[in-house]
Amino acid sequence: MKFCFDEKSLSLLRRAGWHSQRNVKTDLYLLNWRKDGYTVFPHALEFARSFGGIHLAHRGYGSDAPDESHFDPSVATRRFDRAWAVDKYEGLAKEILIPVGQGYSGHLTFLIGTQGGFYGGYDDYFCRIGKTVEEALANILFGRAFEKLPG
Repeated sequence: MKFCFDEKSLSLLRRAGWHSQRNVKTDLYLLNWRKDGYTVFPHALEFARSFGGIHLAHRGYGSDAPDESHFDPSVATRRFDRAWAVDKYEGLAKEILIPVGQGYSGHLTFLIGTQGGFYGGYDDYFCRIGKTVEEALANILFGRAFEKLPG
């Protein structure tokens, strides 16, 4: 999967250490996902290869306070209850989900779906951050509103 970002997003991603040829080892991510019962699918693996270990600085959600997001699928998997993904979130997203990071003071778990959707969940709050990785990361970087999914 090749990611195509607009110039503004690309500039901020580069500052965070991302580049289009980035290819990190995913062995630990795979181990943690499988240990927790997730079925690994191509979108998750490609995201992890490209963004694993990236920290993004951005504004807090709905505020100008500084915040950050960290894309470490292993940490997100260990800190997330898989039952929430299966029992609550997957029906709302209409796709299978897997954790890929956390943001907003570690409260929001980022999940990617089998169809490429990018989501965030925190207990009963669940939202679509973007229909694609590119849209989601731009929404995070530029403090745009997320689409809260009813449930």
